[in-house]
Amino acid sequence: MQMHLAERNLEVAFKHGETINPVERGHIAFRTDDIEAFKKLLDDNGIPYSDYGTAFAKEWHQLFFHDSEGNIIEVQQAV
Repeated sequence: MQMHLAERNLEVAFKHGETINPVERGHIAFRTDDIEAFKKLLDDNGIPYSDYGTAFAKEWHQLFFHDSEGNIIEVQQAV
């Protein structure tokens, strides 16, 4: 388990050409061993997401999506 803090930045999504801004407000993160399979699951269910790859941390491939309540969820895989 880990916790980290990030400074709020409302321009992150715009600068990366994405729609979901993971540092607009807080989010919870989950780790997977197969991020490609998780992306397929999101695609198959019509759930939009932002794939930031390793833009924030070279050791993690990160993607973000909204749950049904509008909360931001991160899914990451070690690179």
